[in-house]
Amino acid sequence: MSPDLAQNLDDFLDRSLRSKLKDLGEELAGSLREECSTLVASAAEEARAEALSEAQASSGNAIDSLAESARRIREAQAVTEIAAALVESAAGYCGRSALFIHRGDRALGFRVAGAVSPEAQLEFQKLSLEVSAAPAIEQVMHRLERRECSGDAGELGGEVSALLELSSEDRVLLLPVALRDKVLAVLYLDPRGPDGEQRPIQISAIEILVALTEAWIEAVGNRRKLAAA
Repeated sequence: MSPDLAQNLDDFLDRSLRSKLKDLGEELAGSLREECSTLVASAAEEARAEALSEAQASSGNAIDSLAESARRIREAQAVTEIAAALVESAAGYCGRSALFIHRGDRALGFRVAGAVSPEAQLEFQKLSLEVSAAPAIEQVMHRLERRECSGDAGELGGEVSALLELSSEDRVLLLPVALRDKVLAVLYLDPRGPDGEQRPIQISAIEILVALTEAWIEAVGNRRKLAAA
C-alpha cells in the first residue's frame, strides 16, 4: 500500500471515528439530561409530598393542642381556676406567660408559667404594683387593647423587670382580659424559653384562648347569679 493511500485511509478512519464518537456523545448527553430531569422531577414531587404531609401533621397537632387548651379552660368552674388555666395554656404558645389581676389602682401578680423557677413563681405571686409605675400595663388597662413593649423598668416597673430578668432589648406582649368594658387582668407574654431559647409568640392561638376565657368567666358568673336568684 502506498504511503499516500495509507495516509488517506487513516484520515478517513479518524474522521469516521470522530463523527461516531461525537454522535455517541450527543446521544449519551441527551439520555443523561432526560434521566436527570426525571430524577429531579421525582425528587421535587417527593419533597412536595413530604412537606405537605409534615404541614398537615403540624396543623393537626396545633389544632389538637388548642382544643385541649380550650377544654382545660372550660373545665374550670371558678374564676381563679379559669385564670390559672389561661396562664398555663398560653405558656404553650410562647416562652413565658404571666397574669396580673387588676385591682383598683394596682396590678397584682397572680401566676407566671413557662421557663421560670419555683422561686420566681412565688415572688411573682407577692407582687403588688401601682399601675402608674408600670406605664405599659396601665395603657392596656385603660385602652383595652394589646400592647407590645420592651422589658425596660420604665415600661413594666422595676420589680417586674428585675424578677423576670428583663432588659430594654427584650420584647414583651401584653393583652387585656376584659369583661365587657372592664379589664379584669392583663396577660403578659414573652418569647424566652428554657436556656434562653427564643420561642415565637403565637398570638392568634393565644387571642383565641383569651376570648374563650372572657366568655367562660361571664358564663360562670351568670350561672352563679341564676343559682342565687
